[in-house]
Amino acid sequence: MKNLFISYSSKDGDFVTEIETRLEEFYEVFVDRSELTGGTDWEKRIKAGIERCDVFLAVASKSADDSEWVARETLYAESLKKHRIPLLLNGELPFRLLNLQYVDFRGEIEGGMSDLLTALKPLAEPEPRKHFEADRLIGAAVRARLSGDFAKSNNLLSQARVVDSLFDIDEKQFWSTLGEVRETRFDPALVEIVENTAKVTPSRYKDHDTYQWKLRLDAPEAVLDLISHVEYQLHPSFPKQQQIIRDRESRFELRQYGWGIFPVTIQIHLNDQDTPVSFVYNLSFKAENRCPALTVGS
Repeated sequence: MKNLFISYSSKDGDFVTEIETRLEEFYEVFVDRSELTGGTDWEKRIKAGIERCDVFLAVASKSADDSEWVARETLYAESLKKHRIPLLLNGELPFRLLNLQYVDFRGEIEGGMSDLLTALKPLAEPEPRKHFEADRLIGAAVRARLSGDFAKSNNLLSQARVVDSLFDIDEKQFWSTLGEVRETRFDPALVEIVENTAKVTPSRYKDHDTYQWKLRLDAPEAVLDLISHVEYQLHPSFPKQQQIIRDRESRFELRQYGWGIFPVTIQIHLNDQDTPVSFVYNLSFKAENRCPALTVGS
């Protein structure tokens, strides 16, 4: 059984309990609990848990950013070259986790769980303890679909596909098999991509100026409601080229640091369609403020 270590602030305990319960179906999960006594024994158990884990999950939040223990655990995992996956709950990624591919939990939790299980699979193949877990996920997906919650239903179905290799039918095939054909009319011309680029001093790179850049969608609320998530494909020079953003409140904003001029492939995934709206945005660092918006349909 593969081992996961979850590093978090106690203020985010409810969230951690929820994802721990989900992950325990497939992994050994180490979470430091309040019943562990302080002192040397506690520190030894934390240290041993990090050393034993196959993947280190760091819950990134405003509370975690202020936690000395979360910082220590994260730095120790990095020193051991552990696979690290940040789980972005709120706020922004701390400096120590910048440019790692993170899982966005600022949106609907089922979408975050789908992305997390997908990210974990090549690092730690899930080993279900309960063979009915995939069936439970499929049943929950059908119930969500019947209630009209397309995003939740697709995310639950995606989780079932990750944890059960025998369930290899994709979402479109599955819903077609159930006899449901229903897709939202989506006008991509209503969506604009807004870039904001600012120079950072001092530079994080020796020979180049550093810029913090942001990309987000600018569209009416009704249009944003149709979107499940946005996938950004970055230049190969980035440590992680693919990033999925599910946070609707930020208008699916991606923030990164870098330099140069390069294209970014953007895919807008809709709640009830399998084929995303895809286009390329040419990112540049020539401006210190908001650049002209790009209309998707142009």
